[in-house]
Amino acid sequence: MEQWAAFRPAWLHHCFQVCLNQSGLKTKAWKKLVKSINAKKSWTEDEEAVHEEAKEYKAMYLLGQRCLANWTRHNQVTTPVAPSISLDDNTRRTLCWELCERNFRFELLQLDSALDQTSPDRKSTQLSEGELENARALHRLERLALYGRCFSQPSQEITDGSQELGTAAGQWKQRFKYLRSLWALMDSWPGEKPASWRDNAKDQLKNAAPKLRVEWEKGIALFYAQSFFSHFGRAPVLPRMPRGAFEDILGTGDAHVWSVKYVITSFYSCFLAKC
Repeated sequence: MEQWAAFRPAWLHHCFQVCLNQSGLKTKAWKKLVKSINAKKSWTEDEEAVHEEAKEYKAMYLLGQRCLANWTRHNQVTTPVAPSISLDDNTRRTLCWELCERNFRFELLQLDSALDQTSPDRKSTQLSEGELENARALHRLERLALYGRCFSQPSQEITDGSQELGTAAGQWKQRFKYLRSLWALMDSWPGEKPASWRDNAKDQLKNAAPKLRVEWEKGIALFYAQSFFSHFGRAPVLPRMPRGAFEDILGTGDAHVWSVKYVITSFYSCFLAKC
């Protein structure tokens, strides 16, 4: 966690500079990248790596160094990372929450790029090659705009003060519009939708009874989790709530699906851990 806290500013700067279609790092590569920050062994572009393991370390080391160098130039500083960082429990929880939130956003964007079935294609249009390319670019911008409405703040502005906003808001009326945007984004995805999926179309769900709201939100969470697992073959990262908020919400009767309870009991028992 200390290594990530030190490397975090440079990596986030890198993420916001690269193409949206860039694939994420696998867990093994990610661990090598973070460890490379304080690694005793350094690599150069010309240095040969014989074994596959060494090649992976070299690639991640060089990626990390490029991220640090770019961040340093951008911020005009000479020391890009702190040599050591001491983290209290609250900071650790906040960092875990932020990692879940950022990974959820990235994975949602990647999954929509793969599953969206409304993009113009040659079979369904009579457009020329140039017109089709323009139509696809416009459609992608529209999808990105819809994706952006799923969250209360842009990814660049995520802070620990964002923990109770958007889909993580404690009160139903505060998170409903973001859930509705998420519903609209996933509505074009293939797969069997839950029976409650169309309840949102009535536009009465905002003031509906808690049972109906829970069933609809539960259906969104489970459909997303199943769609992600079916496409990528692993469990998704889900948005989390701050520690303690889950119990508070249950106490008021406003059950929160993204607190992971319903996904846990119906899908993945491994999501029981809280930040």
